[in-house]
Amino acid sequence: MRSRDEKGRYISARAAEMREESIELKKRSEELAAKADELVKAETEPPEWLKSLVVAIADHFGISAEEFAERVRVYHPTPADPVLTVDGKAVVSWVR
Repeated sequence: MRSRDEKGRYISARAAEMREESIELKKRSEELAAKADELVKAETEPPEWLKSLVVAIADHFGISAEEFAERVRVYHPTPADPVLTVDGKAVVSWVR
């Protein structure tokens, strides 16, 4: 049985199969992008206690607002073990 494309033209069975695979991959890609957006949103909206901790540590080290982005990082080597670093050195690690 021959299939038709979105313009109504006849296409081979293999082409129709590849088209269906492409549609499925696009759906999966969109789902993964949505999940990634959720993760990014969670990281850009940290809990208040974490904001306070980061600010307190930055203040302790005398880090200005201008140099904050280049000196302070929160890494997530594993989801349960984030690490706060200052100048590339681990300062605080905690388990959520």
